[in-house]
Amino acid sequence: MTSLLGLLRLRSHLASWVSLVGGVLTDRVDLWAAALRLERVRLLRMVGLLVATWSLALLGLLCLSAAVVVALWPVSPVGVLVGIAGLYFLAALAGLLRLRNLSQQVPFSAATASLKRDCERLDRILRGGGTGAGGSSGPVAGGS
Repeated sequence: MTSLLGLLRLRSHLASWVSLVGGVLTDRVDLWAAALRLERVRLLRMVGLLVATWSLALLGLLCLSAAVVVALWPVSPVGVLVGIAGLYFLAALAGLLRLRNLSQQVPFSAATASLKRDCERLDRILRGGGTGAGGSSGPVAGGS
């Protein structure tokens, strides 16, 4: 009779752990899916901004360049063209630096940090460390 009771308790504990792990995995997958959607939106915004900026800047520079070249052609044709090319280079460099700053944001940083915390909590619980960082007496599937 005692072994049957022990078997039932073991089954109950295993069922609760499977339920807990399933809940944690479901929460993590949902978190990563939401983070992926946010990163996709950010990337689309960056690409749209890049295309719009390129198009408008190209049109503006074309008109401005034509006006400057026509106005200063009698003074120094080569100097005017070199000066305009230098300005284009500086503007392109500024745009690349801004794009680099945007691209240095770490994608999925919140989701990764949350997953790391969950792994550390689970490791403490499995090693018998007691309560998690939140002070609760047991792990919670949706508690991050």
